[in-house]
Amino acid sequence: MSCDISVFAEDIDLPFYGITKKSTQLIAKKAADYLKMRDSSFSIILTGNTYIKTINRKFRKKNRPTDVISFAYGEGEKICLPDGKKHLGDIFISIEKALEQSSGSEIREELKRLVVHGILHLLGYDHERNETDADIMLDKENELLSII
Repeated sequence: MSCDISVFAEDIDLPFYGITKKSTQLIAKKAADYLKMRDSSFSIILTGNTYIKTINRKFRKKNRPTDVISFAYGEGEKICLPDGKKHLGDIFISIEKALEQSSGSEIREELKRLVVHGILHLLGYDHERNETDADIMLDKENELLSII
Protein backbone atom coordinates (compact mmCIF):
# COMPACT_ATOMS: atom_id res chain seq x y z
CA MET A 1 0.00 0.00 0.00
CA SER A 2 1.20 3.48 -0.78
CA CYS A 3 1.30 6.56 1.41
CA ASP A 4 -1.88 8.66 1.58
CA ILE A 5 -1.29 12.40 1.60
CA SER A 6 -4.02 14.93 2.32
CA VAL A 7 -3.53 18.62 1.62
CA PHE A 8 -5.66 21.36 3.15
CA ALA A 9 -5.64 25.15 3.09
CA GLU A 10 -6.25 27.08 6.29
CA ASP A 11 -6.56 30.87 6.38
CA ILE A 12 -5.09 31.25 2.88
CA ASP A 13 -6.62 31.41 -0.59
CA LEU A 14 -5.39 29.00 -3.23
CA PRO A 15 -4.00 29.07 -5.81
CA PHE A 16 -1.24 31.22 -4.29
CA TYR A 17 1.41 32.19 -6.84
CA GLY A 18 0.70 28.94 -8.67
CA ILE A 19 0.68 26.80 -5.50
CA THR A 20 -2.30 24.47 -5.31
CA LYS A 21 -3.31 21.53 -3.17
CA LYS A 22 -2.63 19.22 -6.12
CA SER A 23 0.88 20.58 -6.82
CA THR A 24 1.75 20.26 -3.14
CA GLN A 25 0.42 16.71 -3.02
CA LEU A 26 2.49 15.75 -6.09
CA ILE A 27 5.69 17.02 -4.43
CA ALA A 28 4.90 15.10 -1.25
CA LYS A 29 3.98 11.94 -3.19
CA LYS A 30 7.32 11.94 -5.04
CA ALA A 31 9.21 12.33 -1.77
CA ALA A 32 7.13 9.64 -0.02
CA ASP A 33 7.62 7.21 -2.92
CA TYR A 34 11.39 7.78 -2.91
CA LEU A 35 11.49 7.25 0.86
CA LYS A 36 9.39 4.07 0.45
CA MET A 37 6.78 5.33 2.90
CA ARG A 38 4.22 2.52 2.81
CA ASP A 39 1.08 1.83 4.83
CA SER A 40 1.07 5.36 6.23
CA SER A 41 -0.51 8.74 5.81
CA PHE A 42 0.13 12.35 6.72
CA SER A 43 -1.45 15.73 6.17
CA ILE A 44 -0.07 18.99 4.85
CA ILE A 45 -1.84 22.18 5.85
CA LEU A 46 -0.98 25.23 3.76
CA THR A 47 -1.40 28.42 5.78
CA GLY A 48 -0.53 32.07 5.91
CA ASN A 49 1.80 33.83 8.34
CA THR A 50 -0.94 34.78 10.82
CA TYR A 51 -2.16 31.21 11.27
CA ILE A 52 1.29 29.63 11.57
CA LYS A 53 2.37 32.35 14.00
CA THR A 54 -0.47 31.28 16.30
CA ILE A 55 0.65 27.64 16.10
CA ASN A 56 4.29 28.60 16.66
CA ARG A 57 3.36 30.66 19.72
CA LYS A 58 1.08 28.00 21.20
CA PHE A 59 3.28 24.94 20.70
CA ARG A 60 6.82 26.30 20.46
CA LYS A 61 6.53 29.47 22.58
CA LYS A 62 7.89 31.55 19.67
CA ASN A 63 5.75 34.57 18.87
CA ARG A 64 6.59 34.89 15.17
CA PRO A 65 5.64 33.23 11.91
CA THR A 66 7.84 30.40 10.70
CA ASP A 67 8.01 28.53 7.42
CA VAL A 68 7.21 24.95 8.49
CA ILE A 69 6.14 23.12 11.64
CA SER A 70 5.75 19.34 11.82
CA PHE A 71 3.81 17.42 14.42
CA ALA A 72 5.07 13.85 14.30
CA TYR A 73 2.72 11.39 15.95
CA GLY A 74 5.45 8.76 16.02
CA GLU A 75 6.89 10.44 19.09
CA GLY A 76 3.94 9.25 21.14
CA GLU A 77 1.12 6.81 20.58
CA LYS A 78 0.62 5.90 16.93
CA ILE A 79 -2.73 6.70 15.38
CA CYS A 80 -4.04 3.88 13.20
CA LEU A 81 -6.67 4.62 10.60
CA PRO A 82 -9.56 2.30 9.75
CA ASP A 83 -7.68 1.04 6.68
CA GLY A 84 -4.73 -0.01 8.88
CA LYS A 85 -2.42 2.81 7.82
CA LYS A 86 -0.44 4.70 10.44
CA HIS A 87 -0.99 8.45 10.50
CA LEU A 88 2.51 9.91 10.81
CA GLY A 89 1.42 13.46 11.62
CA ASP A 90 0.73 16.88 10.22
CA ILE A 91 2.92 19.42 8.45
CA PHE A 92 1.97 23.10 8.54
CA ILE A 93 3.57 25.29 5.86
CA SER A 94 3.21 29.05 5.56
CA ILE A 95 3.21 29.73 1.85
CA GLU A 96 3.42 33.44 2.62
CA LYS A 97 6.74 32.74 4.38
CA ALA A 98 7.79 30.53 1.45
CA LEU A 99 7.18 33.50 -0.86
CA GLU A 100 9.21 35.79 1.44
CA GLN A 101 12.10 33.29 1.45
CA SER A 102 12.07 32.84 -2.32
CA SER A 103 12.46 35.29 -5.13
CA GLY A 104 8.80 34.92 -6.08
CA SER A 105 9.43 33.00 -9.27
CA GLU A 106 11.13 30.28 -7.22
CA ILE A 107 8.30 29.77 -4.72
CA ARG A 108 7.70 26.25 -6.04
CA GLU A 109 11.30 25.30 -5.26
CA GLU A 110 10.95 26.76 -1.76
CA LEU A 111 7.69 24.85 -1.27
CA LYS A 112 9.49 21.66 -2.34
CA ARG A 113 12.17 22.29 0.26
CA LEU A 114 9.60 22.92 3.00
CA VAL A 115 7.56 19.82 2.13
CA VAL A 116 10.68 17.64 2.17
CA HIS A 117 11.85 19.25 5.41
CA GLY A 118 8.48 18.59 7.04
CA ILE A 119 8.37 14.96 5.88
CA LEU A 120 11.85 14.32 7.27
CA HIS A 121 10.72 15.65 10.64
CA LEU A 122 7.77 13.23 10.56
CA LEU A 123 10.26 10.42 10.00
CA GLY A 124 12.33 11.41 13.04
CA TYR A 125 15.03 13.59 11.53
CA ASP A 126 15.89 16.58 13.73
CA HIS A 127 18.26 19.46 13.00
CA GLU A 128 17.82 21.13 16.40
CA ARG A 129 19.38 18.44 18.65
CA ASN A 130 22.99 18.84 17.56
CA GLU A 131 25.23 19.64 14.61
CA THR A 132 25.68 16.02 13.57
CA ASP A 133 21.91 15.47 13.34
CA ALA A 134 21.58 18.76 11.46
CA ASP A 135 24.17 17.62 8.90
CA ILE A 136 22.45 14.24 8.48
CA MET A 137 19.07 15.92 7.93
CA LEU A 138 20.51 18.46 5.48
CA ASP A 139 22.21 15.71 3.46
CA LYS A 140 18.94 13.74 3.28
CA GLU A 141 17.03 16.91 2.34
CA ASN A 142 19.48 17.67 -0.48
CA GLU A 143 19.33 14.05 -1.69
CA LEU A 144 15.53 14.21 -1.90
CA LEU A 145 15.51 17.62 -3.58
CA SER A 146 17.89 16.40 -6.27
CA ILE A 147 15.50 13.52 -7.05
CA ILE A 148 12.17 15.34 -7.03
